[in-house]
Amino acid sequence: MSVPILGVLPTSVGAADTQVILSEDFEGRFPGEWSRGDSNEASDQDYWGTTQYRSVSSSHSAYCAAIGENSQYGGASNVDIEGRGDPFWASPSDYTLRYDTNMDSYMVRELDLDEGFASLTLRFSYWAMTGSSLTSLGDDYLWISATTSTDRDPDLGAYDRVWRQTVSDSSGWRSVAVNLPQGTTWISINFHSGPMTPEGGPYIGAFVDDVQVEAEVGKEIFSQITDLPASTNQTSFSFTVVVDGDVDQWTKVEIYYRINGIGEFKQYTTASNPMGRWDAGTVTFRSMGSGQYELFSRAYNNLWSRETMKTAADAVIIVDAVPPTAVHALSGTLASDGWYSSAVRVYINATDDSSGVLSISYRWDDDEWAQYRGPVTMEENGDHVLQYFATDNAGNSQAVRTVSNIRLDRLGPVVTFEATQGCNFPHGDITIGFDLSEPASGISFIGYSVDGGMVISLSESVRQITLTGLDVGSHNIVLTAKDGVGNPSQTLLQFTVGDAAEDDPVVGTALTVAMLAVIAFPLAGAAIMLSRRKS
Repeated sequence: MSVPILGVLPTSVGAADTQVILSEDFEGRFPGEWSRGDSNEASDQDYWGTTQYRSVSSSHSAYCAAIGENSQYGGASNVDIEGRGDPFWASPSDYTLRYDTNMDSYMVRELDLDEGFASLTLRFSYWAMTGSSLTSLGDDYLWISATTSTDRDPDLGAYDRVWRQTVSDSSGWRSVAVNLPQGTTWISINFHSGPMTPEGGPYIGAFVDDVQVEAEVGKEIFSQITDLPASTNQTSFSFTVVVDGDVDQWTKVEIYYRINGIGEFKQYTTASNPMGRWDAGTVTFRSMGSGQYELFSRAYNNLWSRETMKTAADAVIIVDAVPPTAVHALSGTLASDGWYSSAVRVYINATDDSSGVLSISYRWDDDEWAQYRGPVTMEENGDHVLQYFATDNAGNSQAVRTVSNIRLDRLGPVVTFEATQGCNFPHGDITIGFDLSEPASGISFIGYSVDGGMVISLSESVRQITLTGLDVGSHNIVLTAKDGVGNPSQTLLQFTVGDAAEDDPVVGTALTVAMLAVIAFPLAGAAIMLSRRKS
């Protein structure tokens, strides 16, 4: 007695890439791997069992009505051996066989599948002799159904018919090959009869033997995620899944992901696609928030031909919806009232916790934006405004930060006398006007001294000096001015007083103390040399 094959064994029948995943010859008692019953109880229960009455290659086969009482023939057994022992062991000559009315006898079997199968073929032999008991399709008949349900025990309503007996008398054993639907998980062998006693009956019904399911081993299938940017600031992003190998019209892909390298990879599903089966090509992924997403794809063309599960990601993307943060620092000599008396150096630093900082942009006083590549220096006097912002690799930009009142005043006021250097005044009562450049920080002090005397302060709005009673001869005025920061400036005017003075002094440019010093030193040297020669 042979044993039903439950696992996957190679077969020598057909192509070398075919494997037998089910083989049943119904030898011995009814095999426990099959579930059986009668879904129509109008004539009680009549269902499949094994007998020796007919067989193909061995001694037994499955008979559609081996179990049950026949309601149409006085309640006798469907398999009547006239009391001569167990029907299972009775010889064919002892049998009187007849099927009952109102039968929907079935026997179902789950397929023990493995990955990598491309197609399934059901092969079996049957012997049938049936009549018409007013079924909707004519004669009573044997039929085969299959389901792709993944339930542990699918309801019979989930099965679809894949083959049906079309002649009432098979005239002996016939062999049948049926292509099962992609993804078949269970098969059912069924017999149906109508409500009336078949005319010309009783009829024996149907026998089935040598059931076999062959699976064609599929080619390998491969997939890969491409066209994925390194980072994005969008919560949803799209990428392309490229599939190669054993691709067919049923090809789908699954997407697996994990966030920040934590835990196992999970299959990506949505409310509208709870199975997570996506068409190859463009796939849109809705993220669960910011973070680093590792992703890979897994392709399959049916339940048996599936890509090997990967252990590493195809691609990585950083989802970053938070802009970077940039801060600044100023360096310089800070004087009074927030003014700098030196150039100001600006340092800008930016940080980003996810995708990283791409760039920092800055500008002064509404000029063009420039890329910050290191400390920048402002040397120009005045009240300045600095603006800057940072951008990360995901495209997020920080709101522009504005730093006002960066005020520089590095030079003292510039004084210009209205009288020329060395000019002459006819008498000792004189008025000399002057101009002051207006520093950025304003004027904090104006004063003058005459001939090296005490410094006399002036109001900040005064722009002239009045002197009286000057003696005839040479004189000088030193005008001192300070800006708001405290930067000083001193300017010297030399003039003479005497009867030879011209009517009106001519307005000229001033010489600063520093410039006069440059002139004074050579003159002093010349005077010393002349004195030595005279000695």
